[in-house]
Amino acid sequence: LDEAQRLFILNQQRLFHQAQGKTLIIGTHMSWKWAFRLHRWDVTTIHIADHITRDFVQQLLHKRLSVFATEQGAQLYFDDSAVDYLWERWGNQLRGMEWFLYHCLQTQRETGAITAHHLEQASINYTTPAGLY
Repeated sequence: LDEAQRLFILNQQRLFHQAQGKTLIIGTHMSWKWAFRLHRWDVTTIHIADHITRDFVQQLLHKRLSVFATEQGAQLYFDDSAVDYLWERWGNQLRGMEWFLYHCLQTQRETGAITAHHLEQASINYTTPAGLY
């Protein structure tokens, strides 16, 4: 269950009741250790941000663009300068990076390399949405 922090308390209780005897995997922006302890469940917490590296970002970008590739291959790609720019600006904050890239790619008209220069130009008119983090 992703975004588990959005569940109201009654729905949280229903979730634990219905998940009895099963493995429960949740994605959340808040700690749920208290809820697992209350229900006497073991909990393992994994902080995704601890596993995100520059190389991971580069691979993720490549995979995302590959999904939309034509028979001739991906029409866009992020060169090393673009990946460096994204990593330096956003680090392991994938959500912020995703919002920025959505904004940026709306103006992309040419095929080929997306460079740091293109991203810098796109960032001039970009404002991070309130509450993103």
